[in-house]
Amino acid sequence: MVLDEFEKVDSSNMETMNHSPYRYSKSMFVTYNVLLERFNRELLEKTLAQIVTYGHSILEHLPEPIPGARDLLRWASRHFTLALLTKGDVDFQEKKLKHVRFFHYFDLERVVLKKMFTRSSKSWMN
Repeated sequence: MVLDEFEKVDSSNMETMNHSPYRYSKSMFVTYNVLLERFNRELLEKTLAQIVTYGHSILEHLPEPIPGARDLLRWASRHFTLALLTKGDVDFQEKKLKHVRFFHYFDLERVVLKKMFTRSSKSWMN
């Protein structure tokens, strides 16, 4: 029930916030408020603090590359022209990419809010 409500709220927030790193925190907060109203409960500062802490941890915890990713990129960048297209908040995506130090493998990097591809296109780069 809680997860279902969260998914509903997060889907709605996805429409307005896209892949913003702040969307997850907002979705947790809104879900908490919806459930408080539904069950006629009062806000607990401790729970609210946990939501805020968890939301901040998402912004601070940067992902690590999967095993073999660096070797694959090293090999591929010697044999191909590589382009990176990633979706999300520009500043946050760039922060993650700098953290894993992958920029130098790519000839072109773009952070976009939406990835667009149509089958009628001759190339996804059109």
